[in-house]
Amino acid sequence: LYTRDGVYTNQPLDEEGRARFRRHFERSGCEVVFAQSPARASEGAPCMKLMVKRMGEEAAYRRAEETLRAMPEVELTTSGPHNFEAMLRGVGKAQAVRELAARLNVPMERVMACGDYDNDVEMLRCCGLSTAMGNAAQDAKDAARFVTRTNEEAGVGWAVNAALDGAWERLKKLRQISRK
Repeated sequence: LYTRDGVYTNQPLDEEGRARFRRHFERSGCEVVFAQSPARASEGAPCMKLMVKRMGEEAAYRRAEETLRAMPEVELTTSGPHNFEAMLRGVGKAQAVRELAARLNVPMERVMACGDYDNDVEMLRCCGLSTAMGNAAQDAKDAARFVTRTNEEAGVGWAVNAALDGAWERLKKLRQISRK
């Protein structure tokens, strides 16, 4: 469960796993709280996103998905084959990128975004320099203007360098998606 101030999880991690998880969020200033019941532990904090992972409890996973899908104010997406994410409808990466670009007075056609899964599709569609990872899900590739190398091949770094030195031709040679 993600809030403005913290991330609450009941993932069964050992100490090394917990330390890695905390390091992942420390740059954002979010506190990480490990609790048996994340919803109870985060009581009073407005929920920004709920991520549900399939962890061997298929019936509970499906029940949660069906319950949330039935709520008209909730939108579901996924960042991998074994989870779903629930947020308020209309809240997501695309909205965040649009708002940041507007605040910085940057036209959307000059905004670069990289993504790899369903939760990135709307963001990729709204950015002029949208780039999918080489190992991205097909929907993300279809939504992006360019496809870069995989994450194992430093695809994001490669794409950012290409954008910074104006060498989009490298991305086109690697593979351009025909979405003009």
